[in-house]
Amino acid sequence: MDFNTYTFRSHQFGKIVGASGKMTDGNKTYLRELYAGAVNKVRKEVTSKYFEKGLFEEESGITLLNQTIYKGQLVVKNTERLNNGFVQGECDVIKDGIVYDIKNAWDVFTFENSSLSHEYKWQLKCYMWLWQVDKARLFYCLNNTPDHIFESEARKMLWNNFVSEDSPEYIEAYNNLKAKHTHDLKPLEERFKVWDISLENSDIDKMKEAVNNARTYLCELHKEREERLAYNRSLMNPSKLTLHDGPITIHEILKP
Repeated sequence: MDFNTYTFRSHQFGKIVGASGKMTDGNKTYLRELYAGAVNKVRKEVTSKYFEKGLFEEESGITLLNQTIYKGQLVVKNTERLNNGFVQGECDVIKDGIVYDIKNAWDVFTFENSSLSHEYKWQLKCYMWLWQVDKARLFYCLNNTPDHIFESEARKMLWNNFVSEDSPEYIEAYNNLKAKHTHDLKPLEERFKVWDISLENSDIDKMKEAVNNARTYLCELHKEREERLAYNRSLMNPSKLTLHDGPITIHEILKP
């Protein structure tokens, strides 16, 4: 497997470079997980109620975009995936020279307290690089939580805190939970936030450097793994091991 040409998905980019532009210990941890998945041909599944809502409400986010910023126009989901040899990705919408990424808030608290994260910022910069535009926008939505997810949350609340769903205390808590997750009666201007992001030439240089550094680290991990496997094979074939004064080297193990 050749990691010298590995291309990173746009949503991964913020995980391979730190806020200072340099690789951190946390970035290395992520790359080790990515490497483990790549060589074993599996993906580490990351699921949560937040992620599930985002998937189910993706179309609702585009509908809200049509109802607000592009009222009277037709905005559709982008289906084109681009790859420039460094990063690859599929933005949600490309309209009027602006690439959009659409995110759905979990509830009113996550919405009101939201800010532009490091990972979202670099995801959008990757999209701008791929589509060769210099403007991007994060469109952060407040949409209803799907019924099956809401009812699951309500059941957890009942089991953990109440004796009966008929109790006045549970009914009050249920109605409060419903209010936190129901937003279609709110004025439209209260249901979205936007962050506008630009792309500088220096950003592209930083992205290329970050990808090359990540590739180098993946190659180092791969070399370590290959040496470990070679040593394991030698232990399974003792005839290749000979006694000598110094420590055995990987080159000696690999001799035919």
